[in-house]
Amino acid sequence: MRQGRYHFVCLVGEWRDPNLIDLRRTVELAKGSSRVDFNLPCGSISGKLIDKAAGKPLAGAAVAVFAHVTPEQRYGRASLYSPEAEPTWELKNWCKTDKNGAFHVSDLTAGKMLICAAVQERSRGIPVAVVTLADGEDRSGIVVKMPRTGSAEIQIAGMKDLPKGTRVLCVDEYGFTHRPDNEDDAHLMMYEDLSVGKMKAVVQSSDYLPTQVPFEVKPGQATRVSIKLSMGPRIAFRPKSDLAEAAEQVSVAFRITTLDGKPVLQGDKGPIWGKIVEYVEGADSPSITVKPGTYLVKAAVRADRNSWRDESDLTWSGKVSVVAGRDAVVEIPWEEQ
Repeated sequence: MRQGRYHFVCLVGEWRDPNLIDLRRTVELAKGSSRVDFNLPCGSISGKLIDKAAGKPLAGAAVAVFAHVTPEQRYGRASLYSPEAEPTWELKNWCKTDKNGAFHVSDLTAGKMLICAAVQERSRGIPVAVVTLADGEDRSGIVVKMPRTGSAEIQIAGMKDLPKGTRVLCVDEYGFTHRPDNEDDAHLMMYEDLSVGKMKAVVQSSDYLPTQVPFEVKPGQATRVSIKLSMGPRIAFRPKSDLAEAAEQVSVAFRITTLDGKPVLQGDKGPIWGKIVEYVEGADSPSITVKPGTYLVKAAVRADRNSWRDESDLTWSGKVSVVAGRDAVVEIPWEEQ
């Protein structure tokens, strides 16, 4: 291998096994021989799951453990493909409870872990506890209770259907995201098995301003939530070159922050730094809706979507001022790859 930066992936287990161990490291290889070590996760969490209402053990339920990780921790490096600005919950392992409600989840790394429980095996589960593990620690004797749940029905005010490219997520107090149980474009979005307590509905869209609506989930009830989407000016990205001579379709990557470096955009799991979008000649320029203000923008355009690595690939940068009622256009020089 040549000198340079490499990304190594170590997979332990069967390819289709949901408990497959996935380890990743990014390493700078110098001249001569190099050694890359992977430490297998060996921590565990064990305990008992109790039905809070009945006070009895829950047999045959699914218990999943999620780790609170950044993209750098998940993939071994920062990446434009994983633009999350805050740590998010990533599934690490899961198991079923036995006849006594006992569970044992193994192969866990050190860090902050979220325990979720679900009666149905394929469900992501309901957050029930947070545990912090040391490296190689076996935490036992944890008793968690399946909480009472409610549901939510969310609709977009004044619209017959959910606009294309718009999603609404429910986010609980743990920062755990819940997606609708019915079709994403449905007029009335249904969310089942939500934890009782405070929740917020979060709008993710390129065409509307990020919107958050707080609400409360009540036990055994369906809470109706109405969201009013707000329009705003856009930052549009336009390649400078003649695309007909370069490529029929190109990839545009961009990063947008406030002047003090805070994220502006909303993704599936929380705030994000930026996006990668495709642009076809003759179509509308890729754009994002923002509030009036001045932003720090970095961007670039390439022919190959798979050629992006990290922020250093964004060769155009500058301050962009956006005023109400007018879109701001950023012209990006073409990069020949």
